[in-house]
Amino acid sequence: MLRVVKNKEGNVFLDISQKVDGRGAYVCKTNICIDKAIEKKSFSRTLKCNVPMSVFEEIKGWMTND
Repeated sequence: MLRVVKNKEGNVFLDISQKVDGRGAYVCKTNICIDKAIEKKSFSRTLKCNVPMSVFEEIKGWMTND
């Protein structure tokens, strides 16, 4: 599972360590799950903010390096 977190400052980013304080949202490590989360705006709803596409690009980039 991958974790995206929104910290107290309102920054949204991929949390590789899965230990950063803040509100977190999880997604499995497949393109299908990530694409579905983007389509349904799951991260935005869970984190209660607009999640920039750069976060999803970072996730996909990290997955290709894993």
